[in-house]
Amino acid sequence: MKIIFATISKPNFEYSVKGFELYSKRLTYYHDLKIVHFKKDVTDKEILSSLKNSFLISLTPEGQQFSSEALATYLKDLEGKIRDVSFLIGGPEGLSNDILSRSNLKWSLGKLTYPHDLAMVVAMEAIYRASTINLGLPYHK
Repeated sequence: MKIIFATISKPNFEYSVKGFELYSKRLTYYHDLKIVHFKKDVTDKEILSSLKNSFLISLTPEGQQFSSEALATYLKDLEGKIRDVSFLIGGPEGLSNDILSRSNLKWSLGKLTYPHDLAMVVAMEAIYRASTINLGLPYHK
């Protein structure tokens, strides 16, 4: 399954750049991974056009929360049913209602609010962790 990890802007802080690079590199061992960093002034139409052929999972505080194991199961269930899955993280203001209504799944990292850069790293690590769970690798423990 191809994973597209799309964000509004790139990680800016040293910790987030390093964390994002670490987990995205690790994820390439298990998935075809494409990273898309949209510019801050991107339009909804440009985002949706770019991700139009994929199953869209958007990060939003109102979304569904998963344990690591539940996320792994959810992604495993998508394998074979879809070709591409896109994870979309909005800017500091979040995502528009138009994008959220187009999303196949709204995902929440929990009730805490994270800085934009940290949310990118946490989401990337969660996807990596789910992938290792599905492969039976010891990373999760």
